[in-house]
Amino acid sequence: MPESQNEYWARRADEHARLAQMTSHQAAYAAHDTLARAYRRRAEERRTGG
Repeated sequence: MPESQNEYWARRADEHARLAQMTSHQAAYAAHDTLARAYRRRAEERRTGG
């Protein structure tokens, strides 16, 4: 069964959160952290129908 849009955004958020934790470079951390937050927000919007 294919993943839902909410599952996709949540998975992308988790991937970028993990990448942010793995990097020691401040700019890379900031980029992945920002993407993780955006994907989490998108997943929440999808979950709540927003």
